[in-house]
Amino acid sequence: MKLYLLGICAELEPFYPDIWSICSSKLINQMLAGCTKLYGSPAKRKCALTESDLLLIIRSAPHLPSHDNLLFNAIVLVGWHCLLRLGKLIDHDSANLFLPMHKANRFFEGSTVIFKK
Repeated sequence: MKLYLLGICAELEPFYPDIWSICSSKLINQMLAGCTKLYGSPAKRKCALTESDLLLIIRSAPHLPSHDNLLFNAIVLVGWHCLLRLGKLIDHDSANLFLPMHKANRFFEGSTVIFKK
């Protein structure tokens, strides 16, 4: 909420020069704290897979795994080692995967991941 308020203040500054002192007032800060307490909820994310999780997945495969089991293991391992979200790996039917952008790419050109046998 605080970032949202800062964006509003930046837009209103040309019309209301005292907007920053108003936004940093005690009343506004208490109101934001109350709204966060009432309506705010922390982000809920799943825990990242660990190496022991990967070993458990590999070891739980049957002695003679099916094609689906091998494919599942491949998707999980490639996704983990390439730091990809698994949804990105299972939506495509080709051997190439295009990642539109990421924070390490200064020019926001995107990257192509090529899967080879």
